[in-house]
This record gives sequence, C-alpha cells and structure tokens, in this order.
Amino acid sequence: MYEALVAMDAPPALIAWASSAQNDDQDSVELLARNQDPAWTIWISTGAGVPLRGVIEVVLLEAEQAVERLTEAQAPLRELLELTRHALARGGDTSAVLSAAERADAIAEHPPGSYRSLVTQPILAPIATACAYVARATEALASAEWGLSTQRLTMAQGHAALLGMGASALLPLSGTRALCLNPAALERDPVQRQALFIPAAAAEAVSQLLLARARELGAPDQGAAEAMNARITDLLAPLILA
Repeated sequence: MYEALVAMDAPPALIAWASSAQNDDQDSVELLARNQDPAWTIWISTGAGVPLRGVIEVVLLEAEQAVERLTEAQAPLRELLELTRHALARGGDTSAVLSAAERADAIAEHPPGSYRSLVTQPILAPIATACAYVARATEALASAEWGLSTQRLTMAQGHAALLGMGASALLPLSGTRALCLNPAALERDPVQRQALFIPAAAAEAVSQLLLARARELGAPDQGAAEAMNARITDLLAPLILA
C-alpha cells in the first residue's frame, strides 16, 4: 500500500503514517480499520482499487448532507449537487456541472450577505468549495471514462485484426469494468494520470466539509471526523474485496 500511495502522490503525512513501524506491513483493509481521517480513507480506498465512481458518490452524499444544514445559498448548491448526481448516473455532457461549479466557487469567494449570514458565511465558504470539488471530480471521471472507452476500442480492434474477427465481439467483456485507479500504471497511462485528479478532489472536498463542521461547532471535533470516516469507510471498504 505504501508504494501505491507514493505513486499517487498522496499527502506526505499519510505516506509517513502508512510506512511507520506499526503500519508498514498492513494491507489496505487493515489500514482503513486503523485510520480515523476520512480524507485519508479516500486515498487508501482509491489506491486499493475502489471504483472511482463509488468514491465520488460517497463524498457527494456527505456534501448533500452539509448543504441541507445551510440557511444561505442552499438552492444553487443543491442544484449543483443534483446536476452532479445526474451526470454520474447518465454520463455525457458535463458542461452544466462545470458551470455550476464555477457558481459555487463564486459563492465561496463572496458569500451572500444578510442578517443571517454573519453566522453562516464561515460555514458556507468551505461547503460551497467542497461542492465545486465534487462537481469537478465528476467531470474528470466522465473525461477519463471516455478515454478508457477509446483505449478499449483501440485494443479490441487490434486483437480483432489478429484474430480475423469483428471488434464488436471483443467489446462486451472489456467494457464492463468500472474505472479504477492503477497506481502502477500512472507513469505510462494518460487516462490513469487524468483519473488521479478524482481522489485528490474528493479528498479535498472531505477536508472542506470537515472545516465547515469545525466552524459550525466552534472548534475542531474529532468525533465528527471519526463519524464521517466511519460512514465513508463502511461504503468503500467492501468494494476493495469486490
């Protein structure tokens, strides 16, 4: 797992923790059981081969819950997350998602003002930023999946030419696998390098949501971080064994 995290350029603190004396012989499942940081869970799960779509979906759930606690700018952020979920389900054009992400960035930079916003502004900025990260991770997934489909079609055509048959006969088997990150292929595979943005954005979204929660409570709360980590781990850990 250490080599995977290094190849992914994971946070230095996570790499140091994974290579420490008590963790250097642990596999990804054991590291997840020991870890309490939900952002690190994103990196570990991705390095262990969890489908990238699943990574985005669990962070999207956390963002949706955070947006429901807002009293300012809830409608545009809810719309962004609905567009993001639609794009995850249907694929295709993600231009609307990117446009909404830009609006979320604007909200984060200039939170709306009202008599209520003196309390909510410090919370709103990181939540809006997290929503923008989730949206951009979704766009990166769509682009990487398109690149992967192109790769698979090219490979199928090559194999079909060698076998003297149509490429379509080889596509169903190669087209059913979900896009996962392969740390060992990052140096040679442009699709994998593009996909690396997804865990980075998802982990940053988680960090922003934790920041919002800390501001909401008035201080960092390890219990809130552990609760979020438990939710994310419960959803992602089983996918490592799939």
